[in-house]
Amino acid sequence: MIGKVSAVFRYELKQSFGLGMTISWLLIILFPAGLQQLINSRAMDSISIEVAGLLVAILIPGAVCLLSGLMSMSSFLHAELEGNTWPYVAVRPQGRVTMMFGKYLVSVTRSIMAGFLALMVMLPLTSHTLEEDFGLLVMTSSALVVLSSISYSSLFCLLGTIMHKRPMILAVIYMIAMEGVISVLPAVVNKITIHYYLRSLLVRWMQWDISNLPILSDANIFSVDSTLIILFCLLGINVGCLAVSMALLRNREYHVGDVI
Repeated sequence: MIGKVSAVFRYELKQSFGLGMTISWLLIILFPAGLQQLINSRAMDSISIEVAGLLVAILIPGAVCLLSGLMSMSSFLHAELEGNTWPYVAVRPQGRVTMMFGKYLVSVTRSIMAGFLALMVMLPLTSHTLEEDFGLLVMTSSALVVLSSISYSSLFCLLGTIMHKRPMILAVIYMIAMEGVISVLPAVVNKITIHYYLRSLLVRWMQWDISNLPILSDANIFSVDSTLIILFCLLGINVGCLAVSMALLRNREYHVGDVI
């Protein structure tokens, strides 16, 4: 099983670096740095650690990794159906699950790479304003990139399995409605979003006072649980999404004509 997943991973990773996909991927990576440079050119005063930190956390784990996962994983099943390769995958022993996990690892890898590259480009533009907390922000942001890449890839795996005919539509709607709007509402419903847990970890690891935050200063949009509980919730989201995706792939019948 591991050998088969590894083979799919190597093949799909190589295939994922086509010209069009790579250009889109690079534009996503460069966007946070471009926005940071624009802010630097317009800002009259020094930017505080809270402002710079929130900007990094929102743009990279919350946007770069999310968009990279959306591009890589949301259409994983649709691509097989559209390319007429699904019948060959479906008849192989454990072919469906092997294909899913192989593409999932590609999505996680590409998202982590995108996040780290975006950090490398963006953080030097903010380092002069962060003083002694810069090193802590680098470590925190790096950890959030990994968690974000794993979590969003799992989520888009589930969405791509549920709505395989128009996966990008569902993924974009979810991204805007859930991670963009509902995640910042001071209500219980924001606990079903990934960004809720990521920003809670950011505030906890950076040891910030929520009342000093320039944005999202309402305590109700952050988790009061311990770091271990927050990580356990993220683990539950990941395991749940992958388990449901695997069950659907094994038990549902998919046909090449379904994508038309």
